Amino acid sequence: MSVTVRATATKPSGVQWWSKVNPENLQAHLEEKAWTEQQPGFISRESVIVSENVSTLTVSFDTVEDYRAYYLARQASPTGIARGEYSAANNIVSTFTYL
Repeated sequence: MSVTVRATATKPSGVQWWSKVNPENLQAHLEEKAWTEQQPGFISRESVIVSENVSTLTVSFDTVEDYRAYYLARQASPTGIARGEYSAANNIVSTFTYL
C-alpha cells in the first residue's frame, strides 16, 4: 500500500530557508531532490512555499518501508545533517502528517 507524508516546516520571521542561505546549500538541495526521485519505491515529490514562513514537502512512496528507508537515509546524509543543524539553531520546526 502506498504512503504519502507531508512535512510542514515553520520558521521564524527574518530567518532564511536553508537552501536560500548560499549557493552551496541550493546545489545540495537540488542534488537531494534528484536523489529522492531515484529512491526505491519513489512515486512523487512536491515542495510548496505556503507563505514567507511556512513550507511543505510532500512525498509518496510505494510502501511505508520504502518511505522509512528514504527518510532515515535523508536525515543521515551530510545534507540532512547540515539542514537539521541549521533548523535547530534557527528554531525551524517541522511536523509530519501521514495523508
